[in-house]
Amino acid sequence: PPPIISNLQERVPDGIQAKHYFEYALLRKHGFVLDIEAANLYPDQIDVVYSYRRAPVKYSQWVHRSGVAFVQVLGASDGFLFLTNRLMAPGRIGTAIK
Repeated sequence: PPPIISNLQERVPDGIQAKHYFEYALLRKHGFVLDIEAANLYPDQIDVVYSYRRAPVKYSQWVHRSGVAFVQVLGASDGFLFLTNRLMAPGRIGTAIK
């Protein structure tokens, strides 16, 4: 699990989520970009609506720049859930990149 820092929110720049700060930094370092943010991480006064999704998302999802893998941030001692992109499976990568 990530380290527990009592005043982390005060140390991170404005606009940066402290809840999964270390998990997000690790994903960025390894070439992942944020795909969908978890609904519970938005402030209460913000209502997020996706045109392609009806239910709110429970975990933030990141996608690798190559498109080969997705990661959901479960947080705390649960860590990450790694998912392969079946559309980029072996034998299909060459056709998907063209």
